[in-house]
Amino acid sequence: FGLAPERTRILPSVIDVGAPRWQQPLTPNLLPQLTRFRSTRDRGPLGTHPVVYRDIVLVNDPDSIFAFHLLTGEPAWSNDGGSGTAQIYPPVPEERPAAPDKVCVGVPWFSMTVSEGKLFARMGSPVTTASGAELRDLTNDLVCLDLAEGQGRLIWKIAAGEWPHDGEVEWRFEGSPLVQDGRAFVVHSRRRPQLEFAISCLDAARGERVCAVVEMRSAMAPLSFDELHTLCKAAGLMTQKIPEQLEIVDALPRNPTMKILKHELVARFKNAKAMGS
Repeated sequence: FGLAPERTRILPSVIDVGAPRWQQPLTPNLLPQLTRFRSTRDRGPLGTHPVVYRDIVLVNDPDSIFAFHLLTGEPAWSNDGGSGTAQIYPPVPEERPAAPDKVCVGVPWFSMTVSEGKLFARMGSPVTTASGAELRDLTNDLVCLDLAEGQGRLIWKIAAGEWPHDGEVEWRFEGSPLVQDGRAFVVHSRRRPQLEFAISCLDAARGERVCAVVEMRSAMAPLSFDELHTLCKAAGLMTQKIPEQLEIVDALPRNPTMKILKHELVARFKNAKAMGS
């Protein structure tokens, strides 16, 4: 529309945003890329997207999460070592995993999700559909940190390789989860022989699926998953507490005082598939 600001809504003058208050270096993209996809010779395209929680700016790369004070750029919290680092995850520096040795196409995007005082992030290799010739294990994890009360303390962590799968090909996590009403919705992908996607729903507070294990009396008719779901909704159970998995057992494991041994149930059914959404 030419230079008509009333039609294009272009401001008549440039807004002066002032001088930068502070700055911190970001991890460059070190994935091996085709030359025509590089924006620069050394860093590659920038794919970091910080999130803000209260007066804290959080940013991550494949291996670490950093927390800075919004106004000063200083580390958001002091640490026991007194080194003054802004890194909150992992709490102890770890050796960086090997980068892929095959050419990658695309830009790695690093983003996180903040919900109800918790930070959710996908960590590890940003490559989710690696080349069939890739020999390195490009795994990734989901982590949840406590921002509201724990100064970035790790609440739970799930490794993609530990996620249940029906076959030899493991799932990989695609980006940070979407969190709503106490549930974290996670996207998975895997390749070979074909590209597949799936969505899972977890309890955001614990990183687990909600599972109901029911001990049925012999004279009772079997309980179906749909019946359980209907009963829970009719009872006014919160959405995030409605089970997504139902297991029927003859007897619940108990100790001599008749307390249910939950750890045995978790070990027995944690790799079973969810039955609904």
